[in-house]
Amino acid sequence: MSWVEVARAESWAEAMLLRARLEDAGIQVRVEGEGVHGVLPLRVLAMRLLVPSEEVMQARALVARWQEEDRLAADD
Repeated sequence: MSWVEVARAESWAEAMLLRARLEDAGIQVRVEGEGVHGVLPLRVLAMRLLVPSEEVMQARALVARWQEEDRLAADD
């Protein structure tokens, strides 16, 4: 199975939130960089969220929608 990056998170909390949302949508997720949490400052390395290549389009659409919703909520 080939894994493809669909998002980067700047913090452990953001990565875990995106991971949970994708998993709730039935999409398998790997987080690269997850093991550095607590070892290095949280913003030194972005964590990469990877999904199987067959689920890339759905995952990217969901991430884009959530990011837009979060941006709109922050503007309120």
